[in-house]
Amino acid sequence: MAAAKTARDVAQVEAQRYQTMVDKGVGIDVDLRAAQAKLRESSQELSRASGTAALLGTGDGDRIVLRAPRAGVVAERKAQVGASMDAGSALFTIGDPASMNVVAQVFESDLQGIAVGSPVQVEAPQITSPMTGKVRYLGATLDKDSRRASVVVALDRQNPALRAGMQVRVGVQMSSKHELTIPVTAVLIKDESRSVVFVQRSDTEFEARNVQLGRPAHGMVPVIGGLQPGEKIVVKGGLLLDGAANQLL
Repeated sequence: MAAAKTARDVAQVEAQRYQTMVDKGVGIDVDLRAAQAKLRESSQELSRASGTAALLGTGDGDRIVLRAPRAGVVAERKAQVGASMDAGSALFTIGDPASMNVVAQVFESDLQGIAVGSPVQVEAPQITSPMTGKVRYLGATLDKDSRRASVVVALDRQNPALRAGMQVRVGVQMSSKHELTIPVTAVLIKDESRSVVFVQRSDTEFEARNVQLGRPAHGMVPVIGGLQPGEKIVVKGGLLLDGAANQLL
């Protein structure tokens, strides 16, 4: 920092000297502009050095004290005694326990029933009482292997027992899109990709209808699209109407 301050002072004197010469009519504008540019550059370098020095505490011998740029709790330590670190490497990760979020991994088929603001309940084995919150953000991308997306949950009240990296169970209240459920036995698979149900049009007529489904659970599957409440469907024996199809389960 001392070197940066000396360079700034020298540049300041030079810029003032060229300014005086120009004012007296014996100087050249090009030299003045060059001196002023050098003064700005040295001033910026001094500012950067001052910012770095503000992060460094007092040193003693081969030791130096680093100050964190903000208050918080050390969530991750990457620096080790005796290890060498590259310039710009993160030594510690500091978090604010008062603003901790929960990140849930949600299956692709369940995302359409979740919206920002959906009520959430969070449970952890280490915490006796469940925590409540709301969906804050829905991830825009899916993991290509698990077909899941991240859903960020903001808690209504922070729990001091909650720790970064802790595994929890998250329950999300689904929207009305998932209120229509049908037995999994009613669903047939066509062409290895299409989900089909047979809708009764009359006593002797049935219509094969493509439907969009959620994730099956306990013998039932939520219907996201393709079927309306009140429509009658074939629950069992659909393979008799289409022998080329396969049963969902």
